[in-house]
Amino acid sequence: MGVIDDIAARLDPTDAEAARTDALTILGFMIGALQLARALADRDLSDQLLARSREAAWRLLEDRA
Repeated sequence: MGVIDDIAARLDPTDAEAARTDALTILGFMIGALQLARALADRDLSDQLLARSREAAWRLLEDRA
């Protein structure tokens, strides 16, 4: 997947295997959060889910550093 490889190259160009695993994990996490948020009838809860998921994804990326 080109998108995954592009993200992985930006995460850590020196360790392609680990970066690709992290990119797949984070992208999968975000896609799942988006799907769940869209399935919720409560708009406020959906917005909260998206906001917390975005924060969690940033923390995962920061933890790599």
